[in-house]
Order: sequence, then structure tokens, then C-alpha cells
Amino acid sequence: MNIFIDTNILLGFYQFSSGFLEELRKVAKLSGTEKIRLFLSDYVKDEFDRNREAAIKASLDRFKSIQLDWALPHIVRTYPQYKEIKRLKKEIERAKGTLLEAVERDIQKASLLADIVIAELFDSTEVAQVSEDILKAGIERSYHSKPPGKAGSCGDAVHWEWLLKTVPNKEDLFIISGDSDFVSPLPPHPLSRYLSDEWKRKKASKCVLYPTLADFLKKHFPEIKIADEAEKEAFTKPSELPWPFADRTTDIANAIRRLDEAMRNSPAMADTMRVLEQAQKSAAMQTVLQIAALKGTSKK
Repeated sequence: MNIFIDTNILLGFYQFSSGFLEELRKVAKLSGTEKIRLFLSDYVKDEFDRNREAAIKASLDRFKSIQLDWALPHIVRTYPQYKEIKRLKKEIERAKGTLLEAVERDIQKASLLADIVIAELFDSTEVAQVSEDILKAGIERSYHSKPPGKAGSCGDAVHWEWLLKTVPNKEDLFIISGDSDFVSPLPPHPLSRYLSDEWKRKKASKCVLYPTLADFLKKHFPEIKIADEAEKEAFTKPSELPWPFADRTTDIANAIRRLDEAMRNSPAMADTMRVLEQAQKSAAMQTVLQIAALKGTSKK
């Protein structure tokens, strides 16, 4: 089975939890076997290297910018549990600072779990060189506004020309890309009809597009247990992460658990509970979720 993983999918590895990434390691082990032949070019690798830091920075900046802000009503501040809440808040803030330092060290060393999984994937297959002729063909394709690609960018056009040249004739290809440049605007949004027809005409086979790696694995390798979108980190869908988070960040999970118990053991704290339950959906609780997710992608 021939597959091509687009750069945007690889950069998306930095948004997955540790559990998701551990399952993706199985893909690297399959690469190079009879089950999967991964087509990887130096153009994709260079594209990834150029955009890695920006992809990480986008997530890290959002994490840094969000502050805990539990504005509790005055009616609850005379209760002893209020002091416990303040203490736990400080404990979480200290844990956040320590975690941030650890994550930044791993970023500099390229030792995030996502870095390790991607390195294993790259090492599992041969990185083929994109020739000058293919680069020129991609640029010309982009100039004539042929898909895939957008104005001012020839990256996907180069990928496509390289795949046409490299994948053996009469063998199907599965492209995994979240880039709209490959997609038909018509439901159910498969591979562009123009690209599909071109592939069939030139390669005497079919080309199939999957928008996510999870979609591809669920269809062809169901034994690899990839979770749904809830497996993505809190930056994407914080409300879908499980509660509590003991398996991802023990220190913060314990602090939150004690906070939760302190609140629920006092009937007089009902007003505060309502405030915190609302905060759970706000940026305050998203910060806690993001701490858990970032620690999951940091090398332990």
C-alpha cells in the first residue's frame, strides 16, 4: 500500500496527546513492510523543518497567554475552603511554570514525544530527492493554476508532480492531507476530480484522499487504536478531554482533585461550585487542560 503523508499532517503531530502519538509509532513500524510503503521526499522533510518551530510556537503562545482567573464571589471568602482554593491555585501556577520550562527545554533539544515519533517515521523509509525537473514542473503547474495549489505557492504542485514521477504505474496511492488544495469542493469532498482523472490517465490506477491520518488508519488498519478528535490536545477541543487527568499530569491532577473535593464537601459552597463549573468551560479551565496536553507531548 502506497501512502503519502503531507507536511500539514506531520506538523499536526504537535497537537496530539501522548496516547495518540504512541499509537502513531506503530505506523513507523509498518513503513517499509509489505503493508505500507511511505513515499517521503526531501522536499517534504525540508518543508517540515522550516515550519516546525512556527507550529510549536503557535500552540505554546496560546498556552502562555492564558492565565488562571477564578473570580470567586465575596460570599464564599469567609469559609476555610476559600483559603484552600487560593493555595491550590498557586500550586497550579507553580506547576505550570515548571512544566513550561521543561517543555521549552525539550523543544530546543527536539525531544518532544512528537519529535521522536516523527524522527522514527522519517528513519523508517528512504528520503527521496526531488529533482530540478520536478521542481520546474511543479512551478509551471502552479503558474497555470492547475491543482493542487494556491496562488503564490507551488509546494503541493511539486508534491503531486513528484508522486506522478515516483509511484509505480498501476499501483494505487493514498494521500493523507488536510490541505484543501487536494479536495473537491463538492460533497463528500473527495480528491479533486481533476487530480483523480489525471492520476487514472497517467498511472492506470486510482488515487484516494484522506483528510486525517486517523481516518486512513480506521479504514485500513483498525487494529491501530486511534481515538477520535478527543485525543487532540486541549488547544483544539478542551471540553472533550477526560476528567480527571491523573494519567497525563499527576501533580496538577491531584491539585484539581483536592480542589474539587474541598468544594463538593461543603453545601455552603454551592454558589462557588456554580462559578467554577462555568469556569470549567472558560479560558481558566482551558489552561489546566492545556497544561495536561502539553505535558503529554513532552518527553518524560
